[in-house]
Amino acid sequence: SIEDDPELKINLYTDSRLKSEANVMGNAHLTPHLSTEVLAHFEKDFMHMDEDDDGWQDSPSVEQWHVQNRWKYQKGRYIMHAGFGYLHENREGGQMKDLSPTPYQVLIEANRLDGYMKHAFLLNSEHNTNLALLANGSLYNLDGTFGLKNYTDRQQSLTSQLMLEHDFSDSHNLSTGLSFNADRMEETLTTSNLEPTTELTPGAYAQYTFKPSYKFTAMASLRGDYSSLYDRTYLTPRLHVKWTPTDWSTLRASTGKGYRTPHALAENHYLLTSGRDLVIHDLKQEESWNRGASLALYIPLRERTLTVNAEYYYTDFINQAVVDYDSDPTKISIDNLDGRSYSHTLQLDANYDITDDINLLAAFRYNRVMCTYGGKLREKPLQSRYKGLVTVS
Repeated sequence: SIEDDPELKINLYTDSRLKSEANVMGNAHLTPHLSTEVLAHFEKDFMHMDEDDDGWQDSPSVEQWHVQNRWKYQKGRYIMHAGFGYLHENREGGQMKDLSPTPYQVLIEANRLDGYMKHAFLLNSEHNTNLALLANGSLYNLDGTFGLKNYTDRQQSLTSQLMLEHDFSDSHNLSTGLSFNADRMEETLTTSNLEPTTELTPGAYAQYTFKPSYKFTAMASLRGDYSSLYDRTYLTPRLHVKWTPTDWSTLRASTGKGYRTPHALAENHYLLTSGRDLVIHDLKQEESWNRGASLALYIPLRERTLTVNAEYYYTDFINQAVVDYDSDPTKISIDNLDGRSYSHTLQLDANYDITDDINLLAAFRYNRVMCTYGGKLREKPLQSRYKGLVTVS
């Protein structure tokens, strides 16, 4: 971390398939108030794997390098965080080159440049009153070849937020803010004409926290956002409650609404590998309700603590961008939800230190994800219903 003592760390990795990685992390304190950190990552698959000898790569080979530089300045009641990063990645899949003079290949090159800044002004330490200005921006370019199809994506994004927080007392806290998001996307595809999209989203929010004691906390928030793309104002409420009835148990519950702007082709460009026609309808904004609860238990066991967590979440989609593979065998359709779509997620996990040096983790997750395709409620494809994990470290 940038706050840690100055140091330099280098990590190298390779395996029998010549997948190689290198990581470099270093920070320096330039003055008592100013420090910086540099993070670098490189990875490359030097071999193309085809273990079933079908002439196709088992998984795409990846070459990526990623650099980040972070800065922190703190003096008196002013704190500043800033930084920038650059990511370059090449992915190559499809047929093995040496088996065909004109192999079917999937080639994707992505480049992303982003930067951020955070300014905080501590106005009143007694009431934890502070004013903060946050902003980040990014430039993203993707060039893809999917057999005979070429696809490009050019996206520019800017997000900014002004926040004010104040503690009226130990039990009452209020946080308010203004936000502004700008997003422009330009896409090209050899088989169709795509119009560029620009979405400007100004918004505001207020969040109230009630904490009468360390055993109970309730947080309620409401925000409103206007989307220029849909010419509509959206309200998104949320409620979180935390209750600690005993020293060895904690119960949490939450509910809230969410909206999301879908970008059908950018999020599903892998569909271009199919020979079927891709049909994208006029998509509305995605909308859903999410509800859930969790229980954490801290159980003394042989002079150590067994931590057990159980959580359940239910998401109900009012609208969703649905990818339909089955209604028409000659087409793949991306359309708005016409019917029901929901998911149940249940997870149980336990963590225990067997000795000072040995830790045991066991987890189980159950997913039930349903969506309406062609007028029928079906299980969503390619979703694992059961997942389990046991780790000894």
